[in-house]
Amino acid sequence: MDAIYGVLDQGNINLFAPSVTKQVVAYAKTGLSNASHTIKIVNKGTKNPSSSGTFASVDAFEYAN
Repeated sequence: MDAIYGVLDQGNINLFAPSVTKQVVAYAKTGLSNASHTIKIVNKGTKNPSSSGTFASVDAFEYAN
């Protein structure tokens, strides 16, 4: 799903929920250096067998120093 220092950090995150959910922590990363970082989120188009589609959205993002 994302890469840290050009390396894929988390390959698959299942965001399926049987009903609408908001601001769920789906991924967290600690221990990064105090420098600029780029986060890339990729919808791979795969899905949980219980899901009817592959739509994903980000409704919150938190940076903690």
